[in-house]
Amino acid sequence: MIILGIDPGLANTGYGLIRYEKKKIELIDYGCVLTYKKDTFSLRIKKIYYKIKELIEKYNPHEVAIEEIFFNKNVRSALTV
Repeated sequence: MIILGIDPGLANTGYGLIRYEKKKIELIDYGCVLTYKKDTFSLRIKKIYYKIKELIEKYNPHEVAIEEIFFNKNVRSALTV
């Protein structure tokens, strides 16, 4: 079974892929999608989307786990996640 884990964020979206077979875990790939403040919001989201899409098409994961985003009381901070 291949599992894709995603740590979402607008500036940095982390990802990792593992293979779990017969009680053995193997790292397949990992990395970070970096976006830049100077780029528009839509361009940043598009960059993240296409990288995740590429990973799904390349590795065909059986499961995807996305870390829950924590929002604190500062709305401005929450909007930039």
